[in-house]
Amino acid sequence: MPNKPKHDKAIKDLRELYRQTRNEIDRVKEDVREEYEGMMIREALRRRGLIESDMAQAIQNALIDGVPSGRIRSEVIKTNVWDRWLFWRDYDIKGDQ
Repeated sequence: MPNKPKHDKAIKDLRELYRQTRNEIDRVKEDVREEYEGMMIREALRRRGLIESDMAQAIQNALIDGVPSGRIRSEVIKTNVWDRWLFWRDYDIKGDQ
């Protein structure tokens, strides 16, 4: 192997570059994962807000139509927890919740 010492530096440099490349690829994967997780969470919260707003509007309409709040609490929301009822009763339908 007469050329081995001649190529040692090239091999060493390539190994180091390969190591750096793998580290950068892993870092990019993590950055992209974090970015998309954040986007997914924001989108899920946005959609949840729309659904909750629709439900709150339906509850408010029922109250306006004279449906007793006690029946809504017990038969629809199925809770005796006052905070849960207040969440729906006082929900900001404009989306500022």
